[in-house]
Amino acid sequence: PVDQEKRPLRKMAKAIVAAVDLQAGHTIRMEDLAFKSPADGLAPSMYEDLIGRTLSESLAVDTPILLEHLQPA
Repeated sequence: PVDQEKRPLRKMAKAIVAAVDLQAGHTIRMEDLAFKSPADGLAPSMYEDLIGRTLSESLAVDTPILLEHLQPA
């Protein structure tokens, strides 16, 4: 993408976020995930990599879920 396209692409693209408040130690299930704009986190195509993983910290609803929020596999 050219420079003029980068900002709109980020704004329109989606990221994986917490669908509800999640506590540290929680094992992620599909119903814990939502896909929202802007793209400030993991791409929705990575959702399968999160299912079954355990959170190392608590996350509030709509917080982008990042790999650093997870306990080591």
